[in-house]
Amino acid sequence: MFCGIVAGKIPAQKIAENEEFVAFLGIFPRFPGMTVVVTKRHTQDSYVYRSLSEDELAKFHLFARKVALAIDRALGSYRCIQVMEGFDIKDHAHLKLFPVYEGKMYDCSYEGDEKMSEEELKSVAEKIRKVV
Repeated sequence: MFCGIVAGKIPAQKIAENEEFVAFLGIFPRFPGMTVVVTKRHTQDSYVYRSLSEDELAKFHLFARKVALAIDRALGSYRCIQVMEGFDIKDHAHLKLFPVYEGKMYDCSYEGDEKMSEEELKSVAEKIRKVV
């Protein structure tokens, strides 16, 4: 799936992209703005500490930081929780950013129950892209 998104063959609401990484919205977010950040290049596995060099890992975290701060500014979250699972997708190192909103309890469930509509995803993505 990540290969298709990186290549532009699978539609996704990308909110940030450079030569090495891409960030896009999750379609079943627990809260609006849940984002997946992936490497563009294939990795041996998704465990970032094994699959990325120290330099790549530093760049990966700096890219994710930029995206997280943009989510906070655009959507009013007061922080983003970063989760690196490292065990389910083998071709691209990735992490997930979960915005936390005032008065909302953070739920460790990674995905919401309902798919966000394409219109809602587009609206959220546009807000974030304006400040990234």
